[in-house]
Amino acid sequence: MYSLTTLGQVSLHGNIESLSKIALTMQFRMTHSSQATRVIPIVSEEQSKALDLVESFLSHRGYTVRKLTVVRGFSSQEYSLDLFASRSELKFSNIILRIAGKDGPSVDDILKLHVVSFELDASKAIFLVPSTTIPEEVRKQAEFCHISIYSGPDAESAASSLISSYDSA
Repeated sequence: MYSLTTLGQVSLHGNIESLSKIALTMQFRMTHSSQATRVIPIVSEEQSKALDLVESFLSHRGYTVRKLTVVRGFSSQEYSLDLFASRSELKFSNIILRIAGKDGPSVDDILKLHVVSFELDASKAIFLVPSTTIPEEVRKQAEFCHISIYSGPDAESAASSLISSYDSA
């Protein structure tokens, strides 16, 4: 009888996770549900203030921040983002952020951000949600996909929540 060592189990888990990301990317590309539209996102004044808060916070931590931008992924697909931050001196330091609408993100939105995160080699993928109610299935999917959700009654409050709990996350 054979069994996996602890190291083997870790390796298997990592390989399964990598394969699931590849499968998700392929599904994403095949169904044309991509957000690769070369269209710069349009945000409200409230959302713009929230992005300014996050930009200032990350800039003070040494990140180069681009707001309302389009970023090219490994597959040459381009993705519209509300915020993209990176530190050239650190590997795996990319941060991607989207601001959800008033209804919050759907499970599909979480899956799409997960694929974008993989494509852009992001160490953190974040949704700012201007709502205090987020469905449990959305929270569970975000947790499974390693996507952080910060919420509040408005986008600025969600950004403040991100900033105040960033180091503990």
